[in-house]
Amino acid sequence: AAAFYLDTAVARGVVKSSQDVQLGAITSMYLALKVYDSPCMRVVKLSNLVKLGHSNFTAEDITRMERELLQALGWRVNVPTPNCFLQQYLVLLPIQQGALRKRIESLAYAAIERALADDSLAAVEPSILGYAALLSALDQCLEQQKARVPGCCLEVITLWQIQSFLYSMSNIANLNHTNILITETLARMEAMVLPPAVASSKHRVMSKPSPCAKRQGECNDMKNVEEQSHKSSASIPS
Repeated sequence: AAAFYLDTAVARGVVKSSQDVQLGAITSMYLALKVYDSPCMRVVKLSNLVKLGHSNFTAEDITRMERELLQALGWRVNVPTPNCFLQQYLVLLPIQQGALRKRIESLAYAAIERALADDSLAAVEPSILGYAALLSALDQCLEQQKARVPGCCLEVITLWQIQSFLYSMSNIANLNHTNILITETLARMEAMVLPPAVASSKHRVMSKPSPCAKRQGECNDMKNVEEQSHKSSASIPS
């Protein structure tokens, strides 16, 4: 949410110069803590934020920037974030508990954190970022499962689970994993977690389909074979 607030401040002209960027970032974080932090936790004191900014601005500056930011947002502070969408997408995942579920969630949230720090993904809608992050997490688990990485959870993702999830996302969330924007975002996310030697190879990720896409293709191939077999059996006279 803080990143969205700061982007809005820049886009609406609230942040007018490079000197305002630090003040805008601190104020955006301050506002996000007010809106999204746990009610049982105290909001960070303005004096601590001033210290964090090395006294380049005062508490009054933060209060003034907060008012301007709220006006730029039209007081719509409960924005849908990639994490919000990810939480909803996880409901559609057939894996609802266990170590594998926790690992998928952890990898997906980590992918979102990296994406929010990448300027090239700043214009991508949060719903797309959330879905691409989940696909990236599934891809990583599938690759680890295939390579049998030591320390990886013993649970495995089945072909049926992948097919069921992609089908649900397409029909319920109206998001197709083959959409060009989703595939490009996924490619960018996966490039962030590849080893340097592999990541340096040009178009490495985009040149091959992701494990999720490959498994969906396998499912479609199996379905086509079954349909052709059924038609052939029906055409044979008794």
